[in-house]
Amino acid sequence: MHSRTRRLLLPALIAALTTCGCSDDSQSTSQADVVAAGDSSSDGGGEDVDSGDVDSGDVDGAASQQDVSDDVGASSDAAGSGSDVSSMAALCAVIAKETCRPMGTCCKAEKSRFSSQSACETEIGDKCTAGAAKQVALVAAGDAVFNSAHATACANHFKAVATSCTTPSSEVTATRCALAITAKANVGDLCPKGTDSLRCGEGDGGLCFPTPTETRCRPVAKLGQTCKDAVCTGYHQGSLKLCMPPLTGSGDICDVPRGAGAPCKATVHCNSAHWCSAGSCAPRGKSGDKCTKALHCSAGLHCDPMAEKCAPVKTKGAPCYQHSACGEGLSCGDVTIGKVCMLGSADDGKEGGAGLGKPCDGGCAKGLKCADGPVAGKCKPSACLLLAPTKA
Repeated sequence: MHSRTRRLLLPALIAALTTCGCSDDSQSTSQADVVAAGDSSSDGGGEDVDSGDVDSGDVDGAASQQDVSDDVGASSDAAGSGSDVSSMAALCAVIAKETCRPMGTCCKAEKSRFSSQSACETEIGDKCTAGAAKQVALVAAGDAVFNSAHATACANHFKAVATSCTTPSSEVTATRCALAITAKANVGDLCPKGTDSLRCGEGDGGLCFPTPTETRCRPVAKLGQTCKDAVCTGYHQGSLKLCMPPLTGSGDICDVPRGAGAPCKATVHCNSAHWCSAGSCAPRGKSGDKCTKALHCSAGLHCDPMAEKCAPVKTKGAPCYQHSACGEGLSCGDVTIGKVCMLGSADDGKEGGAGLGKPCDGGCAKGLKCADGPVAGKCKPSACLLLAPTKA
């Protein structure tokens, strides 16, 4: 069984801000990636994703948010915790300052690719401004609008995670930062040129969904609705809405993962505390339970690849083999021996090269690049790895 899921690029509020210095696995993302692509929009078209092998550990956002259609009201509460952000330039300034702030606090003893905190702020601020230039131009042309409440909530989140030395929540960036600029179009209307993947419609209840022939403001699907003519995106009570196969019948529907004992066909039907076992959502394993994948273990545990048992996640400075072995806000870094293929740009790699995760002494396949790994590294705060020197 497959669910057909398409990841849409949301407005480029921050484009290519930083590249994480980690080199362990596909979790090596930047804050730019989080903000620019933080929203998974499911639709009846797009790439096939095998729902039988989806780890729903990332499905439930850590924070409890309302459905994305209710975000306007919710964001005004968050906006009260700081000065209102009145422009994209002001938002970029906050993002740059807060992304770099850990250099002077929790990451002070860690290596950074920036010569100083000031140099970090300048580079990230410039990249944020450049990345948002297209959306700012759309606002100036009257084809899009800037939403101060959402921008302020986005800024406040960056301030909060800088204090805790972690990276932004994909849930908040998808439901706040991505709504800082929205297209001027009602549901059913053609979207203005250049507004692909911007939210639209009354109450931001639609999304400018691009097709080969046009970009139209399509409604955001409610729970249980078919994905055929609507876009399944956003969160409902803290859970990411997904376009998934129904338990009975055909045709994908917009739904959220379920809890213990709920019927399932694949793990995508279960929430982060459960996985699909013998047709129902079963609790993930306790410490010491046998496992073969991280999804088999409960929160606070990882699947030890050597013992094949669930074990407590690692603390800062502890040896690790993969990001899932590290505790909340930590990532596995400083991997310096061995080489594996990891995701790269379309220009990376060569025809006939090694595939994803394979040793790459002889070169990687197209779209992949060679990175250090996979031997034990050290668990470090994710914010510090975001600022760490990049690896070739």
